[in-house]
Amino acid sequence: MGSSMRYIVRINIFLVCFAFIAGQARAEISDIIRKSDGTPYFAGDLEASGYCNKHGMRLPTALEYANFARANGASGIRDTKFPNLNYKDSNVQQEIESNSKDGFKAIYRSEPAPKGEILPTAFVSFYYNYSGFQNSSINSGSYKFWTSSDLKVLFHDYVYYFDGRDGSISNDDPDLVGQIAFRCFSN
Repeated sequence: MGSSMRYIVRINIFLVCFAFIAGQARAEISDIIRKSDGTPYFAGDLEASGYCNKHGMRLPTALEYANFARANGASGIRDTKFPNLNYKDSNVQQEIESNSKDGFKAIYRSEPAPKGEILPTAFVSFYYNYSGFQNSSINSGSYKFWTSSDLKVLFHDYVYYFDGRDGSISNDDPDLVGQIAFRCFSN
């Protein structure tokens, strides 16, 4: 193969890689959803989810918001070593404690109760440290934003939300949170 042919092959490989990366970059969190008068659209979690679905999108997950915040200065995300062990397991508890000392908060996921049991099972999904987050670069203002991530504990459903003021991710009963801003995720 001549040198000019190798050059063309390298360019083609570069273009294929660039196209792949560009395709990945298109999956993103939208700007704040606004009403026709330009003010933020505040809604409950189900209404916000319905709005995004109606427009061919969905609410971002807690992990997508953590990555969003990391791109805007947050300290980072850590994986759990025990993704399939109940959070009550002693190994998981030690991992939670160790990460907490480093400023990383456990973000949980839940699965339906195993057959014959009443209570759902909770697992650590990932660890997140939001220190260093800079909200000025992403137009988050002082708003909280719904995520699509939820946590079922006992007989309560908790929904995670992202706080645009400091980059934290918290969960609470959606009825107590009330109506807050939201963004959609397009993929």
